[in-house]
Amino acid sequence: MKGLRLSQIVADGRPGGGSTVVLGLVDHLAGAAAELVLVSQPGSYLEQQARRRGVDFIGVDFFGQPGDPRITQRLARALAGRRFDLTHLHGLRAAHYVAGLPARVPGRLVYTVHGLHQLHLPGPLRWLANVAERRVMRRVDARVFVSHADLGAARRHALLAACAEAEVIHNGVDVQALRSHARAERDVDVAFVGRLDRPKGPLAAARVLAALAAEGRRCVLAGDGPLRDATHRALQATPGGRQVRCVGALPHDQALALVASARVLIMPSLWEGLPLLPMEAMALGVPVVATRSPGTAEVIDDGRTGVLVASGDECALTQQVRGLLGDEQRWRTLQANGLQRVGEAFGQVRCLSEYEALYERVLGSPAR
Repeated sequence: MKGLRLSQIVADGRPGGGSTVVLGLVDHLAGAAAELVLVSQPGSYLEQQARRRGVDFIGVDFFGQPGDPRITQRLARALAGRRFDLTHLHGLRAAHYVAGLPARVPGRLVYTVHGLHQLHLPGPLRWLANVAERRVMRRVDARVFVSHADLGAARRHALLAACAEAEVIHNGVDVQALRSHARAERDVDVAFVGRLDRPKGPLAAARVLAALAAEGRRCVLAGDGPLRDATHRALQATPGGRQVRCVGALPHDQALALVASARVLIMPSLWEGLPLLPMEAMALGVPVVATRSPGTAEVIDDGRTGVLVASGDECALTQQVRGLLGDEQRWRTLQANGLQRVGEAFGQVRCLSEYEALYERVLGSPAR
């Protein structure tokens, strides 16, 4: 990568799995690249992190009505005069607007699908997003999925041409850095950490935490989002809900500190791409009880490194957490297996090395 001009473009600059992966790439590439630019939402978490690292940042507002031409115009103005050897697009929103620019961005294009979230949208929106996905897939030089489940879904839904090449690069976490934050003493029994939005299942989390708090368990709910008020109402309406401590959205380091202080993390997600949170929890020595979505099941080996229950089965989720809290030997077995699993399969070094190798292959291949 030495001497190359590289850019990373991600529309949503909020904290999350995609942002963590992007920052890992930025840190990995910063010392070698002749030019490294991060493009994302102005005033966002990613802008703060880029400024703190001394990385060139370009703010572009990617949000508005779908297809709004002003977004394309903003992006075109922001990139005018810039030439990159390689641009890495993260997520459909960023890729859609880059692919829609009047003139192709100079250099090679790598596109990472951080979850096929549009497959869960209502019919007309899903159709439009799938049209955009197919268009992007045709226009980029390399296509990456963060899970085998998503790659399989893309093939089944014909989002990816049958002859088109694609590969899976699992997200990764810095296991050694996380291990330094692990704690022997736990002052929280059960924690939920996530955006309070439908995919993460915050209403289910509220009811599960309330049921456990009613039994005297120390429960914490962390997060913010469009379902914040509904989540708090669910707590108020459920016996034990008033005993659940709500701490709002936390910066990434504080969220990790909360996870490290817990005995069990719950993830009642409706769907995931390849979530980083269970990897971080396992590295911190915290067993995870989650709903069985394809992405999560690619991280957690049910019964060996964590526990998976059927999506929407709050009773089973509650029972599994209750049983785990009451069985010290099983808790320690899941803890040890989880730490081994994340170290072997989801280390950040592996993830970044695979992306660097991909960049080198793309840059060495004939131009499209």
